[in-house]
Amino acid sequence: DGLSAPAALTPEVRKRLRDRARYEVVNNCYAAGAVRTLVNDTVGTGARPQFLTPDAGLNSALEELWSQWACAADFPLTSRVACGVRHVAGEVFGRPRSSARLARLGLPVALDVRLYEPEQVTHGYTAQSAAGDDGVECDADGEVTAYKILGYHPGDTRPLSARLEPATVPADEVFHWYVPDRPGQLRGVTPLTPAL
Repeated sequence: DGLSAPAALTPEVRKRLRDRARYEVVNNCYAAGAVRTLVNDTVGTGARPQFLTPDAGLNSALEELWSQWACAADFPLTSRVACGVRHVAGEVFGRPRSSARLARLGLPVALDVRLYEPEQVTHGYTAQSAAGDDGVECDADGEVTAYKILGYHPGDTRPLSARLEPATVPADEVFHWYVPDRPGQLRGVTPLTPAL
């Protein structure tokens, strides 16, 4: 069609592809199996870092701390959900946060990750970005500087007034997992698109 990546992948186009991909994965055992295989192969039982400092005792202590934190934070499940959303919806967002529950458990690290679906990253219903793509703000050089994130999913049952205005979050505080196919592409699209 000769359009740029943001012009071809408008919010409406991405929404339709996401909705169709979700429908297909819920109603087609082959699509569901393919996504489950991708999640299993990518995440498995979760990340298990191996520390290789000269101090073997320190290495063991750090690996044990990681294991305790990952278990308490249920990081493998968070990773599996993020991977599944990325493969079905085309992208997933996350923010690190301090978890009161993890702090109460007495862990030295109370870090957790909150995931967001693509619909929650948007300029909302009142404005559009001059530079960037829906929900993604860029500087003059095209570098992502911030994301606009809704506190609730737009399809949630909370009152509409609680879901309209997104918060601006600096880019260095947001994880955005997607695979761009074209230069200038700032939002992801489901890899199931050719099958739809």
